[in-house]
Amino acid sequence: MNITIRILALTATALFALMTLTLASNLAAAVIMPIAIVAAIAIALQGWLLQRSLANQLGGDLQALVELGQQLVRGETSPTPPTPAIAGSLRGSLQQLSVQIEGLAQNLQHVFEEHARGDIDVTLNTRLPGLYGEMAQGINALVASHIDVKKKAMACVFSIAQGNLGAPLEAFPGKKAFINDNLETLRGNLTSLLSEMRRMADEHDKGDIDVVIDASRFQGSYGEIAQGINDMVAGHISVKKKAMACIKAFSEGDLTAPLEQFPGKKAFINDSIETLRRNIQALIEDTQMLSQAALDGRLDTRADANRHEGDFRRIVNGINDTLEAIVTPLREAMSVIEGMASGDLTRTMNGRYNGNLDELQQSLNATVRKLADVIGQVHQSTGMLSNAAEEISATAQSLSQAASSQAASVEETSASM
Repeated sequence: MNITIRILALTATALFALMTLTLASNLAAAVIMPIAIVAAIAIALQGWLLQRSLANQLGGDLQALVELGQQLVRGETSPTPPTPAIAGSLRGSLQQLSVQIEGLAQNLQHVFEEHARGDIDVTLNTRLPGLYGEMAQGINALVASHIDVKKKAMACVFSIAQGNLGAPLEAFPGKKAFINDNLETLRGNLTSLLSEMRRMADEHDKGDIDVVIDASRFQGSYGEIAQGINDMVAGHISVKKKAMACIKAFSEGDLTAPLEQFPGKKAFINDSIETLRRNIQALIEDTQMLSQAALDGRLDTRADANRHEGDFRRIVNGINDTLEAIVTPLREAMSVIEGMASGDLTRTMNGRYNGNLDELQQSLNATVRKLADVIGQVHQSTGMLSNAAEEISATAQSLSQAASSQAASVEETSASM
């Protein structure tokens, strides 16, 4: 205000001086000119003093002041505080404003860098004068609000990542609702994918192994996941089918059926099927060996059950036991027959047998008994024939003697006649 009044006064004085000079030109030079010169000098001195006072209040040259203002408009600030000489001037105030703005900008940059490094708890220094402190508080509140929304959203995402697809999330207002939209889209995609996986699993449990996830329902990585699951399951099913085809060939008697070598940990399937192949082949070899031994009459030949394991060993033991069950009564029958051949009809089959072997035992024992009875009867008949022969011989001798006596009598009679 003081500067404005002084400028107005200086202007009025200058106008007065101009009028005085004009008037002086019309008056006599001897009278008016000295007065005009003195007045002009006074006006010039007063203008200089006024300019100096104005420069002190502005804090320097007016052009420098304008340039400082333009720098502030362009956002070019300086952390250098004003010198004490211009601290109370307009320029000093503008420089102090520049310092405040620079400090706030540096504070903002510091907070930005800390947040970029992950320290989201760092805030602006609010111990600033007036509006600057309010601005800092407002920025802190704004950032805290966004961080709070992010934390809530990330808490929901974390719950979903932990398998809780029903994790709640409050509805955010206005344009923040895009967060809800995105998370619900995520939730929907995962829920749909999980539902499809469950459907596929249920159908496979029911035996329909051709059911797959409809990958066309999903986009991006979700579609890749769905297709990946389909491919993975199809790969396992393909391996199972190949393995089962080989086992089916085994069941049909083709132990040479090939099976491709599966990679990695799937190779356990090859190991298991090749072990099965070897065990069945070993069982067949022992069976063929026993069969050939039986054809060759080597009835004492047995398979080595220790070559086999589990039920295969039980099978071999069963075959050995079967052979033993057949050979034992045959041995006993052979012993009885050998006795019969040597005339020993006291031997019989005394084992406990079942079924046809029991019939063999009963038949052979009955044969021995019948043969013994027949031979006994033969012996008895032979004795009776021997006695009859002796009696016939005695009768013959008696008849011979009687004939001899009769002949002698006849001779005597003849002689007498």
